[in-house]
Amino acid sequence: MIATLSACGGGSSSSSAADAQAAAAAQAAAAAEAAEDASEPVTYAGKVIDGYISGATVCLDINNNFLCDPDEPSALSGAGGSYEFSFDGTVPAGTQILADTPIGAVDEDLGPIEKPYNLMAPSDNPAVVTPLTTLVSQEVLSSGNELSSEEAEEAVKVSLGFSEETSLLDNDFVENEEAELQAVAEVVAVALAVTKETIEDSELAEGLTPAEVTKAAVATVKNSVSTLVANGTATVTKDEAAAATATVVSGQVQNIVTSTKSGDGEVVSLVDAFIAGDTVIVYEGEYLALDKNKNGVWDEAEEPVEFYDTLALELLYFPDAAEGSLVDVDDDLKIGILDYDNGEWLRSFDPYAGNNKLLVDNVWTDENEASSGGKLEKNCITFYVSSDTPTQSYCFVRKDLSGLTVNEAIPGICLNDDGSAVAGCDVNAELPSGSYVYDLTISTPENAYGGNYELYGGDWDGYVGDGGEQTIDGFIAAHSDLRTSYVGENCNIAFRVGSYDADSGTGVMQWGDNSVPGGCSGGFDFEAAGEESLEETNFEIVTFGDTKIFKTLTPKLYRANNGAEEPYIIFAATTNTSGDDVIFQGRYTPSNTKLSLPFNGNTEDAVFASRVAVDFLFVQAGIPAFPYELFIED
Repeated sequence: MIATLSACGGGSSSSSAADAQAAAAAQAAAAAEAAEDASEPVTYAGKVIDGYISGATVCLDINNNFLCDPDEPSALSGAGGSYEFSFDGTVPAGTQILADTPIGAVDEDLGPIEKPYNLMAPSDNPAVVTPLTTLVSQEVLSSGNELSSEEAEEAVKVSLGFSEETSLLDNDFVENEEAELQAVAEVVAVALAVTKETIEDSELAEGLTPAEVTKAAVATVKNSVSTLVANGTATVTKDEAAAATATVVSGQVQNIVTSTKSGDGEVVSLVDAFIAGDTVIVYEGEYLALDKNKNGVWDEAEEPVEFYDTLALELLYFPDAAEGSLVDVDDDLKIGILDYDNGEWLRSFDPYAGNNKLLVDNVWTDENEASSGGKLEKNCITFYVSSDTPTQSYCFVRKDLSGLTVNEAIPGICLNDDGSAVAGCDVNAELPSGSYVYDLTISTPENAYGGNYELYGGDWDGYVGDGGEQTIDGFIAAHSDLRTSYVGENCNIAFRVGSYDADSGTGVMQWGDNSVPGGCSGGFDFEAAGEESLEETNFEIVTFGDTKIFKTLTPKLYRANNGAEEPYIIFAATTNTSGDDVIFQGRYTPSNTKLSLPFNGNTEDAVFASRVAVDFLFVQAGIPAFPYELFIED
């Protein structure tokens, strides 16, 4: 610049300064205009739909409290479910559109609303607010706002079996005449209304505010919707959905209240907690072998595998954990079982650990041999079968129970099985600082197989009888021509191959309910059952290298009879623990499938918690202290 001014003799310096000042003024004016434009209100407009709903209050739930507050922008939906409002402030990440649908609102397809309920949609996709977008919004919230609305939509679609082409966001399924989606929306809306009513009417929920009731209802339906929807279709009628929802929710109100009172939680790093062994899993009932002679090893002849209907505690202790690095997670699970007879905890051994097989490099490989360990990244631990092939990811959202009473944290812990009070247990005692619990989401990451293929291992002789060919072709032959096998608990589902086209590698499976009278010796009669009582699913043969896999959508019967979540059932040939080639059942979980396991205070489900919380509650309930020294060296 100095050289340029000298060459010009300095004569233009004053005009250059003036020009610079003018340019600066112009830039300032442009910036001011841009700022003014940036602060212009943003318009949110769309439709509230089950059928088109008029008379719903729609708002931008800026503080995420499941309530349309007076200071939040809102509008009343009109004809065609239309709504519109504007907002000129900052919208926090994870903000949702909330539609409060009261008694007196009108569904243009179904008539006046008789039971109030609430719908949601991500604020960055406001065009429609429906029962389906409500599931997407809750998926975002359950992740601690870690998921985008598009990622959450994909997770809901995969979990409920919708096709990749199906749109849940920005989809006016009424205008588009998508009858199956509308049927799904109707049963989800019924579940939302019945869940809200059931919680409101329960004495156990008297401490919840109206906003907390709404929050509880939406979360409960999201976590149980797979009982109403499977393979992208409604599995029940609206009346059946109402009856089933009322029955299930009425038996879970206390757990729902506890989950709601524990708050939204936050995403925090797990590294320090796993290094210190400060996180545990508590649950009830397990098939294990106890270290009865306390020598630290499993003496199989003296310590048989039994089902122990008692408390189990698993310690998540990974002293070599580091952010972003694989941890060598060995098969020596750190589990203790409470021996009620002797009033002590005993180390236990899982005889089935490693029996399952994973598809690795196109070959079925024992689970333990396949595992490369787990990688900790912030609030998630992702397990790999090679350094670049993830199989499952477990993500934790931490909730702080510090200051809650014993009865608020774990309802019923101060009661014995017969209903009598546990001596010395104080229901009003407050949990100490550091009392954390966790909501857990299990997801399947992207990998080369488009998901996770897993076979349930063991020592049995598989699904093809003596003399049959233990291959996929042999499996199909063995289950054609009206021949039958069984899957599910106590063989509660019968199946056979209805048809098969060898050229295309596709066919149809037929499934029948074998639960009543049922049993593995039930001898289900497909012909007597009649076509109207059977369920059919399409299957295909997929091939990876030399490995053939029979894959079919999980039938609704299987889901209903077993409380199952897996989207696909598979069959494939592998070796059992005796080294024999057999056909085993397994599952295929597509990438982006997510399973939510929220904290609800019920040890019949798994409770993920800090040692501080568990140790305090054990003292209150008169349960012996857990011997962490069995697994953690000083």
